[in-house]
Amino acid sequence: MEVRTETGRFATGSGAAWGWSEDIGTYALAAAVNSLAAKEAVCLGVEAQILFPPRAGNSKAYALERSFRKSCMERGIDQVTSQVRFNPLTSLPVVTVLAGGAASEADSSADAVQKGCGRRRQAEDGRG
Repeated sequence: MEVRTETGRFATGSGAAWGWSEDIGTYALAAAVNSLAAKEAVCLGVEAQILFPPRAGNSKAYALERSFRKSCMERGIDQVTSQVRFNPLTSLPVVTVLAGGAASEADSSADAVQKGCGRRRQAEDGRG
C-alpha cells in the first residue's frame, strides 16, 4: 500500500516466513524491508505477528520473539511491536511482518535504496 501527500509518501511492505529455525523472524523482516526499499521508502517501524503451535511451548515462542527484536535492534529499527499467539491450526511457527516507511518526493531511487531500513539513522549516529 502507498499513500501520497503534499510532503511525501507513506508505504507499507510485508514479509512472512515459517519453520523451526530461530531466524525466521529475521527472514520475514528482510522480506518486509526489501519490499519498502523497492518502493523507495525508508523504514520507520515494524509490527510482527508470531504464531506458534500450542505443543511448541512458551520458551521457544518467546525465544523467537527475542531473536526478532534483536534483529531489529541490529538494523537500527527502533519502533518495533510484536505479538506472540498460540494457534492450534498451525503445525509450524509462522512470522508475518508489516513494515511502514516514508519517502519524500525529492528522494531519488538511489538515495532511498542506499538509506535502507535504519541505515540513515546508523550513519547519522556514526555507526554505519
